Amino acid sequence: MKLTSKIIYMLNVFPAFSIIFIFFNVYISSRFISLLLVPIILFQKSTLIVDKYLLPIILLFYYFACYSLIAIIDNKNFIIYFGYAASFLYIILMYYIVRFDTSLFIRFMKLFLIANVAYVIFQLFVLNASLSNFSMLHSNSPAQVNYSIPIFIDNYLFRYTGLFNESAPFVFYLSIAYAFFHSLKSNYKKYALVLIIFSGSKAGYIFLLLHYAFFSEKVFVKSIFIALLATFLVLFFAFYEDLSYMTSGQTASLNHRFINLINFDNYTWFGVDLEKTSEGKLGLNFLNIFVSGFGLFGLSLIFLAFATFYLLINTREKKYFITPLVVGLLSSGSLLIVQYSLLFASIFCLHSLSNNSRVYNDKY
Repeated sequence: MKLTSKIIYMLNVFPAFSIIFIFFNVYISSRFISLLLVPIILFQKSTLIVDKYLLPIILLFYYFACYSLIAIIDNKNFIIYFGYAASFLYIILMYYIVRFDTSLFIRFMKLFLIANVAYVIFQLFVLNASLSNFSMLHSNSPAQVNYSIPIFIDNYLFRYTGLFNESAPFVFYLSIAYAFFHSLKSNYKKYALVLIIFSGSKAGYIFLLLHYAFFSEKVFVKSIFIALLATFLVLFFAFYEDLSYMTSGQTASLNHRFINLINFDNYTWFGVDLEKTSEGKLGLNFLNIFVSGFGLFGLSLIFLAFATFYLLINTREKKYFITPLVVGLLSSGSLLIVQYSLLFASIFCLHSLSNNSRVYNDKY
């Protein structure tokens, strides 16, 4: 089981690099190779204990699997629908390997964060040395053949991607890592914090505003961030055009993330198709993706499952993952990406630790 876990973690190290693409010319995340190891888990009956908080995840897996079959019949983009089923099967797989050895998961999260820090340093070096062709060596996505990392400040700081495809998904991961290490009272959260601050990601700054406004233990710090959050909301919604002009259009991308957040053209009870979202016809937020792909019924079911999971999971640190989830749903709403798997796995780990006081009190 330990060897199986290590293989699964290794397949997560390069989330933007697809091994499957090399052999089959189809860009699919390498982590899905891990699903071939599911039979090994099934043969170990001692591990097949289903905690009640996992039931909403299992429900969503069956829902997406059934929807994949319906998509085939209705001639929809069934591959993407099947991807949702595979993603939640992967989350279930993560539940078992994390519960088997929480210390191994913590070690993976540490090493993965350090690997991203090292790679960001490498990216900044090659970008400042005018060697931008080497800045995306970690990705073999066909959609990023001509991708160039945008500038953040002057020609020295860039919107680095880490080991991910783009800056926004990378910062989504960093917010999860920060919440995880903050829950463990680990100094590793400082690495994630520094990368968020210099990332140039608006979603990352919103995460920090929300986190410190709601969860800071210092009244003075909490008051400052509540004031900053309120100021940001007023300025953004009341003076958006002025801000866009003053920031040379930097706020325009933030507006694009939330475009048509509550206005839908062709919404139905059971969805139209997920293909539109991949073509860029819809916004990147969860409402556009879920309503277009699964309809109002599917949207309600997904949120009900998430809410039930949150209520059933027994760890006081779960509250710290609300802000990464909210920011992630608004900026990178597709549940296909690995960040959501890592978010759930982090909560699984903290739940296991909360039921083992000896491990939880260790210093990480």
